[in-house]
Amino acid sequence: MSTSLLNRASALVSSFSRLAVSSPSSASSSRVQVRHKSLVPRRTKYRKAQKGRTPLALGGSLKGTTLEWGDYGLRVNEAVRLSAKHLEVAEAALKRGLKPIRGSKVLHQGPFSQATRANDTAN
Repeated sequence: MSTSLLNRASALVSSFSRLAVSSPSSASSSRVQVRHKSLVPRRTKYRKAQKGRTPLALGGSLKGTTLEWGDYGLRVNEAVRLSAKHLEVAEAALKRGLKPIRGSKVLHQGPFSQATRANDTAN
């Protein structure tokens, strides 16, 4: 009985010796992916930005109509602001709809500008 236990222990030790420790660069890249999962800009040049209006091209212009990522895309028909919650819900709906085509989807979305509200004014 002790021989079989010793054999099991030596097999376990040898299996642990075959495990490779991941390099720091791969660990940091996985950490960055998880860290920047939230839908906010990673870094901005200035801390605050005016909200302004979202431009929407309605003419025959080709600017902004070509895809940079993948084969399919969503087109915005109205100039509206999408919050992080809107983007998360859209991503979940796309994942549900594209579930049969696993591995062939690339979801690339994110905010490209930050927006802050005006200061509260007491009247």
